[in-house]
Amino acid sequence: MNQILNVNTTKIDLSNQNLTKIPEEIFMLKNLKKLILRNNKIKVIPQEIEKLKRLNTLDLSGNDISNFYAKICSLKNLKILNLNNNKIKTFPIQIKNLNKLTCLHISHNKISEISDEIYNLQNLRELNISHNEITKIDNRLIKLKNLRKFWIGGLPLSVFPEHFFIPKSLICLYAFSSSITSYEADIKYQQLSSIKGNAINYFTDFNYDLNLHNDNSLKIEMKSIIKKNKIFISYSHKDSVWLDKVRNHIDVLKNHLEINIEVWDDNKLEVGDVWKEEIKQSLEDAGIAIFLVSTDFLSSNFINKEEIPPILENAKSKGTIILPIILKVCYFEKSKLGKYQALNNPSQPFSKMSENEIDEHLVELIKKIHKIMEP
Repeated sequence: MNQILNVNTTKIDLSNQNLTKIPEEIFMLKNLKKLILRNNKIKVIPQEIEKLKRLNTLDLSGNDISNFYAKICSLKNLKILNLNNNKIKTFPIQIKNLNKLTCLHISHNKISEISDEIYNLQNLRELNISHNEITKIDNRLIKLKNLRKFWIGGLPLSVFPEHFFIPKSLICLYAFSSSITSYEADIKYQQLSSIKGNAINYFTDFNYDLNLHNDNSLKIEMKSIIKKNKIFISYSHKDSVWLDKVRNHIDVLKNHLEINIEVWDDNKLEVGDVWKEEIKQSLEDAGIAIFLVSTDFLSSNFINKEEIPPILENAKSKGTIILPIILKVCYFEKSKLGKYQALNNPSQPFSKMSENEIDEHLVELIKKIHKIMEP
């Protein structure tokens, strides 16, 4: 506590001190610029916090704070605010007053929606809202024109923009979460959450030119269109028995829910077709790609040169959804598809499962497909 008694102190770190409140002496330090109180048991941020006029960094992560106290927002010089791992449920409307804020970290709380006022923080460069209770993300993110890093992993997102517009400044998008498995979550978000590390190159749904009109609407010039109801199935001919099983389950959607689905695999090629061009066209506009993965699949030169590359490109540029299924033990994790979340655990391929277990996974597959194709 000796550092607190020095009136010229500019930085205090009282992390892991088992504190239940912020020591009163701190509020007498008029020159304090950095206050770090990580991993304590603090429940309340007192109104005296507004006395720290020069504060530019406030770290209260890992405490028991349930109320984002509005007086924090009177700290006009605040640039970094870390409230990760607390019990906060809402943002105060006054957060829009933090004009100099560049980093806002508020992951692992209980926030259910992103406050409108967040989008007024024009200097924000980092925003971490991961592991909250947020169920919807919309395209207002594009208003944050200086945002460079964005964390959204571990959210129960049931709504994710079909065409997700991001600021041109964004260079890092972190969405990985091993807990996003329910088909109730948005399918594109599920795919995004399977990518470890920076996913910025994998989430764009369309190539587009973005222009703001006088009415602030968005104009999209799409370079090409995918068909949401078209499924391309890539497989090795040595695994054709599994192709039949997958197609049978997809036919349930067609026959009983009357969903217009076009399923393409190379069995559809007719004698005389220019087969390479036919496959290329089917790859080009498929909205969903199912990969039936085995060692035979991964070792196929044709699949790896002609089918996988255009599908991966379409996933990045057009939003094609990739759904791998692991049929047999293989080196899936290190393959080109390894960054995508498979329907089943690679250590538990279909070949190790009972018939009932396989059917359970394939029912999960058609639930995912059904959700993608819902209007």
